[in-house]
Formats: sequence, C-alpha cells, structure tokens
Amino acid sequence: ASLALAGDQVFGLLSGAGELALGRFTLSTGAGGDSTFSGVISGSGGLVKPGSASVFTLTGTSTYTGLTQVAAGTLRLGAGGTGGSVWMR
Repeated sequence: ASLALAGDQVFGLLSGAGELALGRFTLSTGAGGDSTFSGVISGSGGLVKPGSASVFTLTGTSTYTGLTQVAAGTLRLGAGGTGGSVWMR
C-alpha cells in the first residue's frame, strides 16, 4: 500500500509496511503508543515524534531528506542492531 501526503498530517500511530510519500510536508506520528513501520518514507518533508511514553521504530530503508524531530518519547532506528545507516547534517 502507498500513501502520499497532501499537507502536514498527524497520525496517532504508523505501523506496518508500504510506502509513505511525504512530498514537502511533515508527518507527526507516534503519540498513540508504541509502533513499528518497516516501509519506506520518501520525499523532502520531515518527521516529528511526539508522545513522551511511546517508542516509534523505523526499520525500513527510508529516503526522506527533511528534518527529524524527537519532540518526546523515543525514536528507534533499525531492527535491533542488525545493520543500517543514518545520515546527519
């Protein structure tokens, strides 16, 4: 499945697989509890992780180039240390 954002969006949870095209928009997700997204996030938009008691895990090969903000809680990258990379500027 695929989803293309047409504006800034807030999702309580994002889980499963598929393709999420941010475009130039920002997705805020993870405040609704722990979740894992194994799909691809692409585009020039950004990602915000709210929700102080929750963990949002990204295990897919995402290619988005926007900012990533951890406003609260935990953003976990990768599948338990099995590999991957993070590019930071």
